[in-house]
Amino acid sequence: MPYAMCPICGAQMHLNVGDHAAWYAERHPDAKFGDLVPEVCPFCFGEVVVGDHVVTRKFVNDNTTVEPAQRGKVSAVYVNRDFGNLYVALDSGKSLTVPRAALRKRRDSEG
Repeated sequence: MPYAMCPICGAQMHLNVGDHAAWYAERHPDAKFGDLVPEVCPFCFGEVVVGDHVVTRKFVNDNTTVEPAQRGKVSAVYVNRDFGNLYVALDSGKSLTVPRAALRKRRDSEG
């Protein structure tokens, strides 16, 4: 049974696939059967673009702390083709510039 970790946010998940051995051979031939492998989770799947509604996740590193559950709409994306993007969002009137790991797309049911 494949288990994966999202390389963006670190979430771990079980993947429902039919033929486990064939899935590993096709998607992760360098991994052994049963290894934890990188696969993007549903909240991180797809690009985040200007106009997307997002919610912050708890995010802490040496320079930044982002509190979770802040709602926002992406107003800018600063792109670096080699190293990733920075996103600017928040509904509260202030802006917050964060890496992708600090955001997830807001579900329709979250308003």
